Amino acid sequence: MTDHQDFQLLESFGLIEGTYLVYEEHFNRLSRSAAHFSFSLNTAAVQAALDNLKTRHPSGSWKVRLLVNKDGTFHVEIEEMKRLAKSLAFSLAKEPIDSASPFLYYKTTKREIYDKHQSKRPGVFDTLLWNVNEEITEFTIGNAVAEIGGNLYTPPIECGLLAGTFRSRLLKEGLIQERKILLSELNSCSSFWLVNSVRGWVPIEPEKRFLL
Repeated sequence: MTDHQDFQLLESFGLIEGTYLVYEEHFNRLSRSAAHFSFSLNTAAVQAALDNLKTRHPSGSWKVRLLVNKDGTFHVEIEEMKRLAKSLAFSLAKEPIDSASPFLYYKTTKREIYDKHQSKRPGVFDTLLWNVNEEITEFTIGNAVAEIGGNLYTPPIECGLLAGTFRSRLLKEGLIQERKILLSELNSCSSFWLVNSVRGWVPIEPEKRFLL
């Protein structure tokens, strides 16, 4: 039986010029996570706290972290987002992820499965993960989107990844489709992005794809 006392449910919001980049999808996912791990959740109280935060930060770019405890108590953290460099380096995980871990599929503070794959190389922004079938899965802080043959694709959940809230929005709007993407296809992708609900689309330049 998993000890629910050693982690919290987590949602990270991008608050851009007084508007959350993604909102409804966060609460849909948070509700699923709470039900799965038997956490109490006062949705109305959480929404009121986030609305209050939005009112107090009507401009600028902010990262908001919502942390929920098992008993339903929660707190929010906010920090101003730093501008990213125009050219970012990314690494490729050295070994496959453990797709059996439940913490791949639910957003929590229990992130050891991601931390073990993060690159120690200076200047690397994030790491792209993959599974035993040599299918890419996600980055440690966001989902992956690749342009192949003029279409935009993201790996399906069955590959072993978190259903990101921004990813869910893009799928709902028909801007991207699900498709398995092999490691062997990486160099032939015409464009590649890290996507998440804090920064939206983060492009990866071809020459930065992917350090080993």
